[in-house]
Amino acid sequence: MSTVSMRQEGEPWPPGEPQPVIIPMLAEYSDGTNSDLAKVMLEEIYRDYHSKRFTFIVAPDRRLVPVLYWQRDMRSRIKILFTALPGSQRDKIIFVAILSVSPTFIEAVRWAVDELWTFLVGHLTANKSSIEFFARSRGVPWLRAVRELIPELFRRNPEPHVSLFTDHIVGFYPSPNSISDEVLHLNLNAHGPDTYYLSTAGAIVPILAPSYNDAQRSDLQVIDIEDCTYDPNLFRQYDRTPGWPWQTWPRHPQICHPPDIDGVYREPPRCVTCNNHFAAEEDWNNPFNGCQCHAFVQAWKGVLVQIVEYPPFPDQPNVVNRGVRSLQALGANELIGEYTGVLLPDTDYDPHSEICDNTYQFGIYGESEEHCVAVISARLSGNWTRFINHTDDKDKQNVKFINVQIMNRLRVMVKAIKEIKLGDEILGHYGDGYFKSRQLL
Repeated sequence: MSTVSMRQEGEPWPPGEPQPVIIPMLAEYSDGTNSDLAKVMLEEIYRDYHSKRFTFIVAPDRRLVPVLYWQRDMRSRIKILFTALPGSQRDKIIFVAILSVSPTFIEAVRWAVDELWTFLVGHLTANKSSIEFFARSRGVPWLRAVRELIPELFRRNPEPHVSLFTDHIVGFYPSPNSISDEVLHLNLNAHGPDTYYLSTAGAIVPILAPSYNDAQRSDLQVIDIEDCTYDPNLFRQYDRTPGWPWQTWPRHPQICHPPDIDGVYREPPRCVTCNNHFAAEEDWNNPFNGCQCHAFVQAWKGVLVQIVEYPPFPDQPNVVNRGVRSLQALGANELIGEYTGVLLPDTDYDPHSEICDNTYQFGIYGESEEHCVAVISARLSGNWTRFINHTDDKDKQNVKFINVQIMNRLRVMVKAIKEIKLGDEILGHYGDGYFKSRQLL
């Protein structure tokens, strides 16, 4: 491989030749070895799909595969990847087509040194089902990518490969991860990307909300929401709860106003980070009012995770054990997610009611952390944080659930308590009160 694109380690770039942008940038985040750089590049490939979420659907006229001249040595690298991948050639073409949507992958094909490419191929083959699932759960239309890639990759004789993906033939083969684009995209728009899990067999499976009684439907798919939802009419069905800190009932329980149940006025609290007073409910959606810690919110909303199936719990061998694994390296003390769901009064419920939830409930505590203000039910609506598994093993715990006041709301946040590596399962401790409360239901 003698062309410029296959430059060897330490070889200078010829003047005036195109140069990589992504690889040098990512090299700054690695430990200086090609082995670690390949891991960082794998993370960036996931990020490429996440950043393009849904743009494939809303902008179907956009070309998926970058327009570039596929040189012979670049095609040779694809053959190396084909050789390393198990399965049929058809499956290999689909996987490479999905990868070709990632700018990071394309740059690796063009400019990575041979050792880096070898390490990257190892990561790609080991994570094939995971990458396909993540890319497709962000809306990438794999069939379009295939049809755009084949003429470039098999320039001399594309017809035999194109024939594998005609409309007639495609109908006889399962889609990657065993779910069609039509069904997947319809559900993505209605429910969100983290409402599926990756089974041990590599299939995308929709997640159905648990049903605890006859009043709850058993065929509802869970829904992704970024913020907790509040219905004052639901709260009005109940008397003021014992831990309610305000004279007004009901009001949005995530408001950061100090307690006034004793009739004593207290100055609205300030955010300890930006030092601004927290905004009231009528103003908190204005980005210029109250707490201005927007960077924190954007950071945790951009975290790369995946809901996957793990081996069953020993005491529940017949129950699917869904959990969350990280698709990026996370540092200790980072806020990596917010526990969202439907806000409910902190009271005893009829176990046969529609809102009964004895699995996905977490309490919101005020500034004093003495009384529970309300509870968050993520049974039907929530996000990926509801699938974080519990463990009593402190050595395995890498996150904890904390109550914080940030961006004008009381929130239950997930905080990393140690470094989390790409591929690690995210594990926390639900708290003793969690299990005690469920024994009463």
